[in-house]
Formats: sequence, structure tokens, C-alpha cells
Amino acid sequence: MAELDQLDPALDPELDPEFDPELAGDGKPSGGGRKRLIVILTLVLLLLGGGGAAAWYFLMPSEPVDPEVARLSKPALYLALNESFIVNLSDSGRLMQVGVEVMAREQAALDAVSRHMPAVRNNLLMLFSSQGVQEISSAAGKETMREQALAEVRGVVRNQGEEALIEDLFFTALVVQ
Repeated sequence: MAELDQLDPALDPELDPEFDPELAGDGKPSGGGRKRLIVILTLVLLLLGGGGAAAWYFLMPSEPVDPEVARLSKPALYLALNESFIVNLSDSGRLMQVGVEVMAREQAALDAVSRHMPAVRNNLLMLFSSQGVQEISSAAGKETMREQALAEVRGVVRNQGEEALIEDLFFTALVVQ
């Protein structure tokens, strides 16, 4: 036991104060510290590169903004054609009353409709009075008439040289008597 308490520094190199782990073995540096440094630097560079790539991916827009998407992100604006249209239907003595509103995303488009309101009302009166009871009795017939009315409003605005986009037209009232 007494022999174990006194260890010989020659037998246990860690007890030797002049022991250098770099010079263990054949007396030449082992390069373990240099390898460790290269591995650490490589990992740091990979992490920095990955962080930069992630920042670029998440912060840069992935695609150019489509003008159509940008346009649809604006709120819808409406313009009511103040007086309802009251017309005689073409195939009978029946009357039809129609309330109409147009929708756009730009105030300039609604202003264009307002500027040309007499022409818009004229074309819509002609369209509505040319309808027959059978044509407008179904939902599909009403939808066809709505699409035709939208085309008429767009046509008036376009024929007046305006660059306004009227997106939609809605019937706010539709009564046949």
C-alpha cells in the first residue's frame, strides 16, 4: 500500500509537471489542437453561412409582386347608380325594376363612371328593356343579364378613353311585376 502512495512520475506522465500532451509519444506535436481548431472554425463558418442563407430566404421576397395580387389587396369601393331602373320588358306588358351598384378598387374608376353617368344609364336602360320574362326568370338568366350590364358599363368607360377598371356590377334590387 505504501508503494501506491508514492507514485513514480516516470510511470505516470500526468504527475510530471513538465509533461506536455502535445509532445506525447514520439516527441513530435500530435496536431490534435490544430485539428480541433480547424473543426471548430469550420463549424462556426457553417453556422454563420446557414444563418445568412436563412435570413436571406426569409427576409427577401420570394417572387416579384404580381400587379393583380397587389390590386386585389386594396379594399373594394362601390358606387350606387342612385335611381333604380324601371323598364317595360320586351315580351310582355310587365315591368322590371333594377337597382345597380358598380365595384372597383380605385376611386378614379368610380369617378369615371360618375363622369359618364348619362351614357351608362342609357346603355343599361336599353339592355334591361330588351330582356324578356323567360330570360330573367332563372338565376342563370339574371347572371347573364348582370354580366351584360357589367360589359356595358366597362364599354362606356373604355369608349370615353378612360383607363379605369370596373371590377364588378351587382343588382341590389330586382323586381318583376
